[in-house]
Amino acid sequence: MLALVLVGVSVGLSNFAGAIGIGVAGANARTKVEVAIVFGAFEACYLGYGLDVDAVGKGYMTETLAAALTFVFDTLRLHRVMANYMPSNERSAAVLRRLGFRVEGYAKDYLEIDGTWRDHILTALNADEWARRRTAT
Repeated sequence: MLALVLVGVSVGLSNFAGAIGIGVAGANARTKVEVAIVFGAFEACYLGYGLDVDAVGKGYMTETLAAALTFVFDTLRLHRVMANYMPSNERSAAVLRRLGFRVEGYAKDYLEIDGTWRDHILTALNADEWARRRTAT
């Protein structure tokens, strides 16, 4: 069962030109998804996620992210979702590919993790791509 929680929304979305955060917990709280949203001309968000090591390889993250993407595109009506991963993280790359994300670039020293600046692969998915994917299945 998935739970979706909106944080920090106190104005109508149609007039909102700021940022909100979304947290999604699923699969007995073994998955974690965070979305930083920017409304206005950008109409997009950055997606971050993590998974308990004991839950890896069971489809929980794909299921949780699919629910989050459905909400972001269908309810919030955003245009674009961006997700980045470290080149060594093959599981993360596979999840994003399964969901239809496409690689857009490579960012050197993109994010500091455990005191070290790490390179990341930059990916994105837009609303039209998500809609085509959903109607094809």
